[in-house]
Amino acid sequence: MHRSKLSVLLKALSAAEMQALHVHIRTRSRSRDRARFFALLMKAAPDFSEALIAKETLFRRLFPGKPYKDQKMRHLAASVNSMAKKFLTGSPEQKKSRAQETRSDSGVLADFPAELRQLETYRERGLDHLFRKCFADISAGLENTPLRDDNHYYRKYALSREMNRFLQEKQERTTEPHIQQVSDNLDAFYIISKLHLCCIALNYKNIVSVDYDIRLLDELLKLLRHLVPLRLLPEILLTLTRPEVIPSLHGVASRRQR
Repeated sequence: MHRSKLSVLLKALSAAEMQALHVHIRTRSRSRDRARFFALLMKAAPDFSEALIAKETLFRRLFPGKPYKDQKMRHLAASVNSMAKKFLTGSPEQKKSRAQETRSDSGVLADFPAELRQLETYRERGLDHLFRKCFADISAGLENTPLRDDNHYYRKYALSREMNRFLQEKQERTTEPHIQQVSDNLDAFYIISKLHLCCIALNYKNIVSVDYDIRLLDELLKLLRHLVPLRLLPEILLTLTRPEVIPSLHGVASRRQR
């Protein structure tokens, strides 16, 4: 466990943070084994030498006289690692509550703010390996998201901006700090958000007597082909230029006339 994710993470904590995390695990965890496991890890701080935190050594101290079970030690390490990561980024209970209440249009839990904060924490503490692993995991999750709306591109922008900050802090002039990715994702987020607002404005314009000064609309329309699947273009263009032919609008207009 000397070079495990957990030991790398714990090495970045101060003595006061280790003590606070110990209290957190002892009071929030239902498993006494988990609390005892972390107490043994605390005794190995700050070096966490292999002689003190080898899984076999810790198992003998936790469960004297019992045959070694590697799966049990892996489970203990993973659960403590999960609690430590949540502890570093704030209250896990509050995060869980917000995630349960907030869902994206695709029905997936909106836990991106917590993931981004975890990424920021790794960057701020100089945990480069954990930062890159976390970045790769979040990126893979975003790529597997079927809905490519404004929220999707905002998340890609926030993620690429975090990598930009990470690389700039390294001050390695030979490494390009993801400037193009930040710019592209910011453009996509803005343009899709603007088009969505344009749709709403033009829809209202066909229902009530109101006029809007929609700036940059022509320029935005020219960029559509670079940002959305081709099959969506006719519907988007129709909504923007002739909203009166969209069936849903007729329903809205008829309800307003009653």
